[in-house]
Amino acid sequence: MQNNSEKEFKINQAVNFHKKRDFINAKAIYQELINTFPEDFLPWFLMGSLEIDLANYDKAIENLNASHRLNSEYLDTYINLGFCHYITNQHIEAISVYTNATKLNSFDLKNKTHEQLMRRLARTYIEMGDKVNAVKIYKRLSKSDPENLYYVYILNDLNSIELSDLLRKKITKLLNKKNALYTQEVYAHLLLAKYEKKSKDYENELAHLKKAHNVLYNHNVSSYEETTEFYFNTLGDLDKSYRDDVMIDFKLNERKKLKPIFIVGLPRSGSTLLEKIILNSDQVVAGEETSIMQILFNEIKNDEYFYNNMDYTTSRIISFYEKRKLINFEKKYNFTDKSLENFFCLGWIKKIFPNAKIINIQRDPMASIVSILRNNLFESTWAHRIEDICKYVDTYYSLLNRWEKEFNIPIYSIKYENLISDFDNETKKLFKYCDLDWQPNLREINNKSVISKTYSMIQIREPIYNKVDTEYLELANLLRKYTEKYQWSNNYNNS
Repeated sequence: MQNNSEKEFKINQAVNFHKKRDFINAKAIYQELINTFPEDFLPWFLMGSLEIDLANYDKAIENLNASHRLNSEYLDTYINLGFCHYITNQHIEAISVYTNATKLNSFDLKNKTHEQLMRRLARTYIEMGDKVNAVKIYKRLSKSDPENLYYVYILNDLNSIELSDLLRKKITKLLNKKNALYTQEVYAHLLLAKYEKKSKDYENELAHLKKAHNVLYNHNVSSYEETTEFYFNTLGDLDKSYRDDVMIDFKLNERKKLKPIFIVGLPRSGSTLLEKIILNSDQVVAGEETSIMQILFNEIKNDEYFYNNMDYTTSRIISFYEKRKLINFEKKYNFTDKSLENFFCLGWIKKIFPNAKIINIQRDPMASIVSILRNNLFESTWAHRIEDICKYVDTYYSLLNRWEKEFNIPIYSIKYENLISDFDNETKKLFKYCDLDWQPNLREINNKSVISKTYSMIQIREPIYNKVDTEYLELANLLRKYTEKYQWSNNYNNS
């Protein structure tokens, strides 16, 4: 390679391969460029970006650090490097990278890419439980973009902005503004719902919540419908998504040594609190919501004979857990995984991890439904129409019942309400089931090392109280007409 024009041609060729996910050819050209131009930062950066797509985060960090040493002013290097540390739960390192990026001379919050980096930094602080620094960043972002209601919403969640009459007028004015982004309308209604909740006007609160979810749903209707249909009609139908007769041979003896803890339950049912309690054992590392089982879901979605390839699928799943530093066959420790959709594949989880512990945390389903509406799970496609939410809840109960009774999957169930009211006894039984050493005063322990990436990330640092919050009941009563046809709507307290 003799000149810049040939180098540029090669870079464009490799990037095109990369965009088409032809990683083999892209990687070969990137390596050729690195060998020929070792002092050029760009090939190193591109190789690091490719390793991210392959989930090879350690290799990505090596290449991105090499790129950074050659050019410390390239913002995208900071973005990708910060992501690698973030996704592998190295939050302190991620914060350091993102913070250094904000000190660049070229950094400008009016640039959307720069703004997104600041939002990543703020979220990383929140996940670590550092609300003080998160608030500082969100205030800086809000000052730069004062009409962005997302910042108002999150700052209110962080108890840094009061719901004043003046703010309400501002929200209403922005709601009626022509050509506003749809997200502005979503957050306007979510904020106005907070006002109605505060004044205990639950009918108007529900009206605003419905409007917020309708706007979001209608804007994403095609993608939402497709994914929701897959969850309900394919994953929710075990005749299509599970084969009990399949044997998985890949690293069977090694897999038998692993004892991961999978926590399942409806959203907002207390799963993050449960994980926080379990992580007080030094025998367990936090996995949080890994979404690694999406690998299996994608296979099910794309190939009706997916079960013929379960050895390969299992190897990919194990590899991803290793890359997230949750599995190390040379060391003895367990990990947790509380990904939202894991209850769809408990049979496969037990085949992949024969000695996995499965814990199902239950809460009054009406509390979960109310919380889903109030907290707006943007990326959960089924969480924006009340009918879909109810169907999701019904699918959850139906599948848990089938896994236990039809396929003999051992599931340890614990009620959130009992966990709160009879904490010591419930946690003793829980730790015994998980083969963990229980210790007294768990309620008082605040495990600051817990990283929470869920919608509970703000609340999870609060003390563990001994009384169940029943504030949801008023709004729940308005939702009874949607849920009364389901058995779980009335039977939970009797179960």
